[in-house]
Amino acid sequence: MSHTFVRPRDTLNTLKQRNSLNASTLRRIYNARKKFKVMEYAGRSQMQQLLKNLSEYSYIKVHRHCPYTDTVKDILWAHPASINLLHVFSHVLITDCAYKTNRYRLPLMEIVGVTSTEMTLFRLYT
Repeated sequence: MSHTFVRPRDTLNTLKQRNSLNASTLRRIYNARKKFKVMEYAGRSQMQQLLKNLSEYSYIKVHRHCPYTDTVKDILWAHPASINLLHVFSHVLITDCAYKTNRYRLPLMEIVGVTSTEMTLFRLYT
């Protein structure tokens, strides 16, 4: 149920409905989810896990990193079907960013482009 993003409270309710003698608690559900996540990561960091999942599901990905500190500078990924749509409708581009960066006070996304009048377009999303 964790893979389908079911809330722990709903997981517990489902277990209790299926078996009224079930003595599980919400803490036990949280512990099981944590144990499952640790097993799934298998010693990898969150970034390594992300890159592994992108490769596993055949996403197109591009990332750059700083060679001195070995930190990721930026990362872009897209589903192959989205790339096909981009080839068909090359004048329409939709971007979606849904990650909180307030914790580190970093910009969410920066877009730089050139307009049809040769003017530079710069947009910073926070």
